[in-house]
Amino acid sequence: MPFYKIGHASLLGALHLLHPGVEVPTPEQLSVIFLDRAHTKVLTVTLTSKVVTFVTDGWTYINGQDVVNYVVVCGEFAFFLETVYTGTQAHDTEFLSADVERVIAKYDFLEVGAVVTDNTSANQTTWRALQ
Repeated sequence: MPFYKIGHASLLGALHLLHPGVEVPTPEQLSVIFLDRAHTKVLTVTLTSKVVTFVTDGWTYINGQDVVNYVVVCGEFAFFLETVYTGTQAHDTEFLSADVERVIAKYDFLEVGAVVTDNTSANQTTWRALQ
């Protein structure tokens, strides 16, 4: 069920009829707060005490925006971490190194064993900078 439907009057009416006084989360709470919390919990439970591979890929979105995606892989699991819309920021060594370090620090409960990127010249110098 799409998150926005939680605020539909018919659903709210039915829930209040079945359980008077029920407090229903807003669509924003479901899509932002609760979903993010659940995502972090799944990451924590699944990947704590495991070595993960950190994967990054930069590309241009269909609307012309430059994007960098971050994913972690561990065994048969792959978890999306985040997308960064970089705007006019060039995907140069300085930016990529700092952003990879930022994302790894944000998910400090992950033990990163390797960082995988494509082989652009900026990424090749990023490898050296991160070592």
